[in-house]
Amino acid sequence: MKPISPRISAEAVKTKTGRDWKAWFALLQKAGAADWPHPAIAAWLGKTHKVDDWWSQMIAVEYEKSTGRRKRNQKPDGYEISVSRTLTAGAGAVYNFLTDGERRGLWLKPHQFTVTTSAANKRIRGAWNAAGGTVEMRLAGKTGGKTQITVQHMKIQEEQGIESLRAYWRDRLVELAQAME
Repeated sequence: MKPISPRISAEAVKTKTGRDWKAWFALLQKAGAADWPHPAIAAWLGKTHKVDDWWSQMIAVEYEKSTGRRKRNQKPDGYEISVSRTLTAGAGAVYNFLTDGERRGLWLKPHQFTVTTSAANKRIRGAWNAAGGTVEMRLAGKTGGKTQITVQHMKIQEEQGIESLRAYWRDRLVELAQAME
């Protein structure tokens, strides 16, 4: 197994579940979970050890990462990245800017993104036409009339290029901030 370096500390997982990462991973190894599909690992944790759904998923994912079965940014339907930035405009203004195709063209090339669903002043979701996948832009109001935008690019089919795609979105958010000034 790979060294344990999950996103949540060993102390936090022990507080919430009664065991730290090392103990959970040893228990899963002993049970033969290395050969089980993800849903079976999560179900076993819930049924056998009374771990709630969220923690069952978290433990299963971190176990899979520790055994090399799951990579960083990997999800069941591809890879996923997210970047965020705080903008000086309110959520309404940002939402209007994002949903107006002409203004969206100031920071994204035309025809790269097709809006499929949205919730006013909260999120915009759509197809990423340039390289596939789904993109969701979530807006969260901040103090002082500012807005945090988080761009989550999901269902990326190729692991190669993930970091350059993350850099691309960081650059796009800088351009968005400049375009909104």
